[in-house]
Amino acid sequence: MNILMLSTYPPRRCGVGEFAYDLANHLMLKGQMNVGIAALVTDSLPYPPEVVIKIRRDELQDYYNAANAINASRWDVVVIQHEFGLYGGQDGAWVIELIANLKKPIVTVLHTLDFAPIGPRASVVNRIVSMSNYVVATTAHAKSILPGFGAPPERTIHIPLGAPDNASMDRNALRAAYGVHNRVVALTFGLLNPNKGVDLVLSALPSVIAAHPDILYWVVGGPHPDNPEAEGYFRALVARTSELGLDSHVQFMPEFQSQQDLLQRLTAADIYINPHWDVSLVFASGTLTHATRTGKAIMSTPTSYAQELYGDGTGLLFPFGDVSAIAGQLSGLISDAPARGLFSSRAFNKGLIFESNRIADGYLQLAKLASSESLRRGSAELAPFAEQEDERGAKRRRRRSRRLARRRGKGRRRLIVRGRKRRLLRRGGRKLRLRRGKLKGNGRARRSSRVVKRSRRARSSRVRTAVSRRGRKRK
Repeated sequence: MNILMLSTYPPRRCGVGEFAYDLANHLMLKGQMNVGIAALVTDSLPYPPEVVIKIRRDELQDYYNAANAINASRWDVVVIQHEFGLYGGQDGAWVIELIANLKKPIVTVLHTLDFAPIGPRASVVNRIVSMSNYVVATTAHAKSILPGFGAPPERTIHIPLGAPDNASMDRNALRAAYGVHNRVVALTFGLLNPNKGVDLVLSALPSVIAAHPDILYWVVGGPHPDNPEAEGYFRALVARTSELGLDSHVQFMPEFQSQQDLLQRLTAADIYINPHWDVSLVFASGTLTHATRTGKAIMSTPTSYAQELYGDGTGLLFPFGDVSAIAGQLSGLISDAPARGLFSSRAFNKGLIFESNRIADGYLQLAKLASSESLRRGSAELAPFAEQEDERGAKRRRRRSRRLARRRGKGRRRLIVRGRKRRLLRRGGRKLRLRRGKLKGNGRARRSSRVVKRSRRARSSRVRTAVSRRGRKRK
């Protein structure tokens, strides 16, 4: 089977690219599998041989050229990794042009969603899912809200992120090699940006160090290359560390870490801290996935993904932005080694669901299913529903209220009493039914047929009576 994956890819530094790299390698181990990469590039770095197509992020023509090249090739199915910011155009809309011109079955992996289907980004997601054979949600919460973005539930699959294991690594040897055999090591990793929350941990460390001077905090990862604020944020972290006198307790590792290096650091660490700030998005955290897979005692803010993983007591959750809660939980884990070991074993057991080979099996089965189907194509035009969701939602509510009112016999009709004349009117003046009296209206109003017939009969009766009386008088 031939699978083409559209994604960022190493050596470009990107969490989605790392996931694509790991997934591609495990798919290729399945046998009789050929996996190619259509890489989104923003640089001129050399790419490995599996990268068969390069798409410059900000060149629209590259998206059309890539679609034509894919259509003319042997690929059975295209797997699209989608993340806000990966693709060019407003809100990444240029990927729609590529999808609309593809003549291959499509499986789309949605790594991040807004909490509500409102706004232009939701419109882009709606068009993508309408043209995909299947949609993969990386969290259970994302799967539950995807129908609101237009994804059919029967074509929405939950496949979690994968992560490699560290079973073959010697933890004690690694700790000795890093010179931390007599220290408690807390770690945060990933590309840095202001939402990362590392500054909160730095603010919590002085009170922790006062009680536990053996604490060491590793910050593994440099500034995010696609975030213009990341470089300034990283410099501010370094300055804050010196300001608080934490140089002997905090180590920054901004250089790019290979997956092997990262696994070794995770294996040597005791505690993983995820102080992430962003509460507006639904996303699966690759850093939490890796930390869980390697069996760390985990502290995290209550993001939707963290609540899925650790809400049952597998890890510790602390409120967003709460420095004192970070200090309290970290001090508790440092001082209580048995509790630290318990949380570590719980995380390791839960992390078994992230076994990379198992995740690759899920994608392989889905790719085979998609390749056996005909193309599923919606309109490539951006749907206006998402941008006008508030207005249209209000209209729907008003229509619903009118329907309910009609069922209760209100609103649709109103009884008007003017003196002794009672009139039953219909709103809009199109059909007005008189009970008594004569209607003065705009000319469009008319009596119902039953009322008209009754009036005619009464008039005929009065005429006959009058004629009869005249005859009697003549006699």
